[in-house]
Amino acid sequence: MINNNYKKMNLFQEIKKNINTFNNEDINIQPKIKVESNYILDQFNIRERKIEYYKSISKNKKQIKNEHETRTFNSANEFMDALEKKRYMKKWNRLDEYAKKIKFNEFFEKWLIDNPNIKLTPNELTNKMIIGHSLNKRYKIDYDEVNCVIVSIDKLEEHIK
Repeated sequence: MINNNYKKMNLFQEIKKNINTFNNEDINIQPKIKVESNYILDQFNIRERKIEYYKSISKNKKQIKNEHETRTFNSANEFMDALEKKRYMKKWNRLDEYAKKIKFNEFFEKWLIDNPNIKLTPNELTNKMIIGHSLNKRYKIDYDEVNCVIVSIDKLEEHIK
């Protein structure tokens, strides 16, 4: 029994020794170079310079990205206000449907003050416009991107009737 344990220990020590010698070996991978020709060496050097060039370009791109101004907000309300303002500062065809519905409601609230003879609410007028598919390019809608307001809707009375 002691003999078996001794053999196992020797085997274990031998495996451990082989692993350590394998881990400590230096492996040098170099291109095979023919003495007669420098072509392979030239190709290797060209590849190395190309890799270094691409690395320097990627570093410069990262530096340029970091040069942009960052805006900090003091509170969550300021952040949400800036986000909402930026959401509507697009061309009409770039706004999403939810933003278009909100802008329709705002426009109809002001428009109904000027036209008191119409008995519909802004939400009903918005729904009529949505059913008429006027959220897209079917009807001409003048939208002011800077002030985020619908200026006018072409042939609005025809859509409402």
